[in-house]
Amino acid sequence: MPIRVLYVFPGMDAPPKDPAFAEMAHVSGDITVDMLLPLKDKTPENLHRDLGDGSYPTYKVNNLTYHLFLAGRYELGTFRQKFAILWFQLSEGLRLSRRLRFDCVMGYNWGLAGLVAFFLSRLLRAKLIIRLANVPENAYRFNQFGQSWHYSAKVNLKTRLARWVSDVLLRVLVLSSDRLHLLYPDQLKLYPQLQKVPFNILPVFTAVSRIPYTGISDHSILLVGGPWYLKGVDVLIRAFRKIEPEFPNWKLRLLGYFPDEHLLREMIGDSRRIEILKARPNPEAVKIIADCSVLVLASRSESAGRVLVEGMAAGKPLIGSRVGGVPQYVRDGVNGFLFESENSDDLSEKLRIMLSSPELRASMGQTGRRMAKTQYTAEVWGRKMQEMIELAVNGRTTTITSEPTANVPS
Repeated sequence: MPIRVLYVFPGMDAPPKDPAFAEMAHVSGDITVDMLLPLKDKTPENLHRDLGDGSYPTYKVNNLTYHLFLAGRYELGTFRQKFAILWFQLSEGLRLSRRLRFDCVMGYNWGLAGLVAFFLSRLLRAKLIIRLANVPENAYRFNQFGQSWHYSAKVNLKTRLARWVSDVLLRVLVLSSDRLHLLYPDQLKLYPQLQKVPFNILPVFTAVSRIPYTGISDHSILLVGGPWYLKGVDVLIRAFRKIEPEFPNWKLRLLGYFPDEHLLREMIGDSRRIEILKARPNPEAVKIIADCSVLVLASRSESAGRVLVEGMAAGKPLIGSRVGGVPQYVRDGVNGFLFESENSDDLSEKLRIMLSSPELRASMGQTGRRMAKTQYTAEVWGRKMQEMIELAVNGRTTTITSEPTANVPS
C-alpha cells in the first residue's frame, strides 16, 4: 500500500540545486513525502534563479514535494518569526490534509518542528516519528541560548531555562512517538525511561556520489565545522602546536564560520602554519576535503558528523573525539583513530602516529572509502528510511534488512 508522509522541517536553507543532496527524495518504495520548509529568503527571486520558474511555493523532486515559506520576511530568531513558522507549518499541514491522507508525520528534532509534528499527528490521526538530531543531554551545554555561534563561559538564566524546556520537550515528544529516528545506538543512554520507544538507527544522509576523489595529499590537517568551541577547534590547535616542530612540512587548516575568530587568533599565536578558511558552500568545502591529508573532528559533542562520511568518501583517514555518534563512523585503528574528547595530549599523539606514516594514512583512507561506498550511499540510506517508515505505519517492512559490508577488518 502507498504511504504518504508529512515532514515538518525547521529549515532555513532552500532545497538543493542538485537533487542528489535532497535526502528525502531517495526514500525507497511506494512512499511520497511532503516537506514543510521555512526559508531564510525574503522573496522567491533566488529560488526562481537557482531552481527554475515555478519553484515557489512548491518544488518537486522525485517523490518529494517541498512546501516553502519565506520566513526571511521576519527578523531572524525573533518570537514573531518563530510564531510565523509555527503558524505556516500547522496551517499548511492541515490544508494539505484536506486533499491528501497522511499516514505518518515526521518531526525533525524535539524543538519547535517536533512540537508541530506532534500536534499534526494527533489532528490527522497519523503515526509520529521524531528524529533526534542532536545529543540530548548536551542541549545548550556549550552555547548560550540564542547565541549558538558565539562562545561564552557563562551560563545565564535564559540558557538554564532553555535546557529545562528542551528536556521536558524531549521526554514528552519521545514518549508520544510511534517510532524514533536515532543517529547512533546509545543516543538515549542517559534516559532509560525513553528507551522503551521503538527506534531505527539511520546514519546522517550524505551525497556520497558527489564527493570528489582526487588522490591528492597536500600535507594538511583539516577541520571543517562550527561553532569553534563545540567542534573543539581550540583542542586541535593546542594538539598541533605540540607537534608542529616535528613536522615542518605540515599545516593545519580550519574551515568554518567563526564569528569569534579573534579568540582563535590568540590561540594560534605566532604560528604561520595554521590557516583559518572562511565558511563556504558544501560543493566548495568538499573540494578542500578531497585534497587534505588527514581529516579531524575534535567535537565536544556530536550526534552525527556528516563531514566524517565526506572524508571517508574522499579517501581520507580520520581522527575523531570519542563522543556521541563519532565512533559509529571512526573505527579506531581501521579507518582512523579516536581520542578522548578535550584531551589535546591524546590528540597530539594520534596526529603524531598518523603524520609519521604515509602507508598508514593511505591504508586507512582506502578502507574508509570502501565503507562510504557500501554503507553510506543514498541508496542504502533510502532503504533504511523506507524500513523505518513502514515499521511505524504498518508494523512490518518490505525491505531486505541485511547490511552491506565493506570487507574491512573488525
